[in-house]
Amino acid sequence: MKSERGSGLILSLIALTAFSLMAVLVYRVTRTQVRESLQLKRQAQAQAIAEAGLEAALNRLYLDSSWKTGYVNTDFAGGKFTVVVSTDNPPLLSVTGYSASILGFGSAARSVRALTAITTSTSPVSGTGGGYAMLAQVEAASYGIVDSYSSSANPNPVVFASNGDVWSNGTVLTTVGALRINGNAYYFSGSAPNAATVSGSVVHSTYTQTLPGSTPCAAIKVSNNNTTGLSPQSYYTASSKDVTVPSGGTATLQPGNYYFRRLTITGTLNVNTAAGGVVNLCVSNYISANAGCQFNNLGKIPSRLMIYGDNATATQNFRCSTPLHAKIQITNQTIELYQTVYGRVAGNKTHVNAGAILHYDTELAGAVSGVDVSTGTWSAGFDRP
Repeated sequence: MKSERGSGLILSLIALTAFSLMAVLVYRVTRTQVRESLQLKRQAQAQAIAEAGLEAALNRLYLDSSWKTGYVNTDFAGGKFTVVVSTDNPPLLSVTGYSASILGFGSAARSVRALTAITTSTSPVSGTGGGYAMLAQVEAASYGIVDSYSSSANPNPVVFASNGDVWSNGTVLTTVGALRINGNAYYFSGSAPNAATVSGSVVHSTYTQTLPGSTPCAAIKVSNNNTTGLSPQSYYTASSKDVTVPSGGTATLQPGNYYFRRLTITGTLNVNTAAGGVVNLCVSNYISANAGCQFNNLGKIPSRLMIYGDNATATQNFRCSTPLHAKIQITNQTIELYQTVYGRVAGNKTHVNAGAILHYDTELAGAVSGVDVSTGTWSAGFDRP
């Protein structure tokens, strides 16, 4: 009996030992799999952040081809990226992305390197909105007047031409009683404008146009001149990125890049481009240029003031008493013009309201520059054409 009990105890100990060894083995295998899974997740995140850093750098070079500053530990999606720009021409971009740190595991890093190609096209770019006074995704409406001029011939014209073409991937609307579009009107779907309100042809297109986007906002959000180029700074709230120019007040924007959440103008906002330079302005929520305000591009060259937006639900209202010289490119929003604008307008819905005038600057259909990644460049785990 005792011997049987002893044998049973020994067998139990052996079984317990075997189960313990199996448990340890399962724990180690599971722990290894978890570590590998977390490592793959961190590497994928680091790779995505590195690619985002590359795109931000490309956008920044698009705005300023002489940019060499780069980015250092810039926060993005819970991680960070660093961009080093070489002194070569065109420059080599070296980007390192760092994933969010996981307790007990740390963060992972992935690198991307790419040689940029800076290109210039001297042909009109009507396919990307360069050859049109007004573009819309859903609806383009002229209840006022659309015509054209050339800022290089005369930035202060008194006579205007009939090259103010309008394009909509949806409907083009006009009101009868006057010539509303001094140019051609193109629409893809929906309603056509009254032919008597169009000086040129009314064309029912069989294809749509790709509207220019607001991609520079990504780079401007990361690096901007909000605290250095705007004066007085008392009109700027850094915590919310809101700018309010009150009635009777005057603010100035120097050439540079600006990212504001809301821009409210009741007084005067001067864009100081008289001596050259460009202001790239991205507004993430809305622009409210109230009745009687002044929004002045002092250089009077529309290409020196670029206005972008990245909030699909906002409506941008322009009601100032003085003409605005700008290229307004907010293709996911509604743009309401109640004033005179020299330049070009692109939006989801674009409306030149009664009493408003859009003078299209034909110089905006000229040479276009861009930045891309050269063929044959390489990166770690990242292939670009």
